[in-house]
Amino acid sequence: MTCITLLTTINRWQAQLVQQMLIAHNLAIRIIDLGGRGRASYLEVGILMALSVRPYN
Repeated sequence: MTCITLLTTINRWQAQLVQQMLIAHNLAIRIIDLGGRGRASYLEVGILMALSVRPYN
């Protein structure tokens, strides 16, 4: 499946906010955790996240 990355951020709350805005416009979007496994941080700040969407949306 081909996807386009719209945004990369180190703040999960920012990724979730953009995700909710795009869902409101009927776009299928997903958050991908690009950070290393086993890493935990407060509110998941500092772990790289990416937002991706399918090109036909």
